Amino acid sequence: VVAELQALEHTAMVVMVAQGRNTTTGAASVSGASTSSGNQSAATASSAAAGGGGGGGGSSGPTAAYSAHRVQAEKELREKFTAVELQFFELIHLSDLAVHMLEIYFKKEMCVFIDETDFLNICNQERKALEHAVDDSVAVGMDCVIEIILRQTQHILDTEQAAADYHPDTN
Repeated sequence: VVAELQALEHTAMVVMVAQGRNTTTGAASVSGASTSSGNQSAATASSAAAGGGGGGGGSSGPTAAYSAHRVQAEKELREKFTAVELQFFELIHLSDLAVHMLEIYFKKEMCVFIDETDFLNICNQERKALEHAVDDSVAVGMDCVIEIILRQTQHILDTEQAAADYHPDTN
């Protein structure tokens, strides 16, 4: 799941970089990128690259079509991020449940045969090692998810917040 999040993050970065290009460069990159890869993420990124950011609001023609296409591509990308993030949080819940069940089983069944307070016992060491491995994996995934959410938030603020929000007209 973390690898899928990182791949989606890379796609999002391509979209954000492509927004700085003019429309002719974006159109050229669409023809090369979408034919060379059958990957849906690459197609989404190349579609968003077509909306590259040339032109202002309210214009008609190719720029408006590119802008509408870019908005649709960004919406699809946000939905993919949300689905993968929810899947990751479900996996965190399941891993927590598994560790909790292991702890209950250990206390009910294994503590009859071993001393739970003996830190040199191999069973206690392996149980702690498993708990640390799960905690480390969750921490790495959470770090990745938090970074992606922060980048998404920053991108939304950069693209959708107007300067007038900070300095409203006093007229």
